[in-house]
Amino acid sequence: MSLAAILIAAVAACTSGGAECTEPPEDELLTDDSAFEVTVEPNPVSAGAEVTLSVSPSEETPSDFIGGLGADWECWNGSDWVQTHTLVRGANGPAAVVDLSTDSTIAIPDLGLQVPNSHSIVIPDVAPGTYRLTDRLVGNESNLIGYVIVEVTEG
Repeated sequence: MSLAAILIAAVAACTSGGAECTEPPEDELLTDDSAFEVTVEPNPVSAGAEVTLSVSPSEETPSDFIGGLGADWECWNGSDWVQTHTLVRGANGPAAVVDLSTDSTIAIPDLGLQVPNSHSIVIPDVAPGTYRLTDRLVGNESNLIGYVIVEVTEG
């Protein structure tokens, strides 16, 4: 299957069903194993704010890797990071937040965004705390996962 066929649509599913979020342990705040640089500006940020999500390849990232419109918003449930929202970049329209608090399946078109890139996103309406935003780059033979820790403060 060609990369173009794979990128027609990406399907994201969440079965976290209203995860209880807690503060993650210190070792979960390290981003040393992120496969590429992901930043949110500004950070810390208020819930509901529109911010800029940027993705930059590392020196080891092959040039054929591209990104899509969606990114995963995750919280720590006491033992693991769980996805609670899908954030849709404002690349071809307004940025959006999809709440995955119930079992759901959504389809977000992957448009093959070149890296590096920067687009607006909206921070979900969540309680103040520490969260993780995870993004993926797709290549001809593999995928890469990168992430950033995001501090949400009171509005």
